[in-house]
Amino acid sequence: PDMVFAMNYNFNSPKKEWELPMELDEISGLSYYGKNLLACVNDEEGKIFIYNYKKKKIMKTIVFGNDGDYEGITYQEPNFYILKSNGKLSRYNESTKLTEKIKLPFGSKNNIEGLCLENEHSLLLPLKQNGGYYGEKTPFKAIYRYDLINQKTELAYKIPKKKKLGFSGIAKNPKTGKVLIISHRTSEIYQVDQKTKDVDYVWELKRKLFAQPEGICFAPDGKLFISNERSDNESATILEF
Repeated sequence: PDMVFAMNYNFNSPKKEWELPMELDEISGLSYYGKNLLACVNDEEGKIFIYNYKKKKIMKTIVFGNDGDYEGITYQEPNFYILKSNGKLSRYNESTKLTEKIKLPFGSKNNIEGLCLENEHSLLLPLKQNGGYYGEKTPFKAIYRYDLINQKTELAYKIPKKKKLGFSGIAKNPKTGKVLIISHRTSEIYQVDQKTKDVDYVWELKRKLFAQPEGICFAPDGKLFISNERSDNESATILEF
């Protein structure tokens, strides 16, 4: 049955494609926000952009922090969680309009890219570079879990290393419970089984569709969105599968 779930997504032919406005040239993170709405960050500014893909425009811009290299965003009402590549996590509450900082045991050598909710009380963070706490090297690529309730960080998944493998986005499929992780330098998506903790499927991505895939998220109905940063001659895009 796992293979059946895996084959549901044909990454060679998107169902829809949107060219994004200039503010999202450097789109680096993506989260489902609400009907027809995606929350996006770019890797330069402390802003959340709410993009309406039906209307093809940014409906709202929320300033939550200083400029910086933001590489992941996820949303759980009323909180946005936004992650910097050096492991600094911000929680922005849209009701109170306050941002708080959450300290994680990582640094710039970890180079974290991507963030998603694993369940109501935990986040998953893929480390693009060194897989250990505070930038220590590891013989594997690492994905960590941060528990929002007890504020503890633990290693969730170890992915075997291979040349150029570097994670850039993560999302959990609400229908299957599988975790999907993008590696943009190798142009692949890895599917990890939560029970066995093993990679059970790998898709190869076509460069012409995926110039620089960095954002990935699911809608509750299983629709999958992937965002690409702008390449030399094209706009940034969001693709739906």
